[in-house]
Amino acid sequence: MFILPYLKDGCEPLSNDLFLAPPAAKSHWINKERFFLDDNGILKSQPKTEGANTRLVVPASLRQTVMELCHELPSAGHQGVSRTMSKIKDKYHWYNMTKDINLFVLSCDTCNKNKKASRHSKCPLTKYHAGYPMERVHIDFMGPLPKTKQNNEHILMMTDQFTKWTECIPLPSQTAEVTAQAAINEFFYKIWLSIPAILRSGT
Repeated sequence: MFILPYLKDGCEPLSNDLFLAPPAAKSHWINKERFFLDDNGILKSQPKTEGANTRLVVPASLRQTVMELCHELPSAGHQGVSRTMSKIKDKYHWYNMTKDINLFVLSCDTCNKNKKASRHSKCPLTKYHAGYPMERVHIDFMGPLPKTKQNNEHILMMTDQFTKWTECIPLPSQTAEVTAQAAINEFFYKIWLSIPAILRSGT
């Protein structure tokens, strides 16, 4: 690593040594103005973001420990990638840390076990059947769409599950009052009048 000799004694690496150096050493040298030694001789870095906290530069031998402390302790709570990443980056720095933290959290046994358990605990999907007209009506909205000359920009879609009778009703808004009035006048009233004919047709 070229940063420590440079900060301690002002020694700069030879061009050949720099060319053959690993990516981490090259990256640190390119960004050498962001590194400094504190009063105790500990290597730290200053993020590019103005006002951000200085961060402790973590050697490779301690990175696993830092990630475990910030993710696995009871106080850490096995939080997800984003929160664990934010917690570590607020205090620590090392080369390629984003990739390391991602891999560490995504391969956490405890997190993966909890995810599998939560998947199995979900209620199974249930099929509902209607035995007569208007026992079950499906309602959905579409919009907002480009406003029409009548100031309508939403569509209320209603389907009777038993008869499959469907109405698409243009609306100016999705308020409860507007929706209820349209549902009664444009759907329920129409389908009640049509039920005898629908049943006679064998639908």
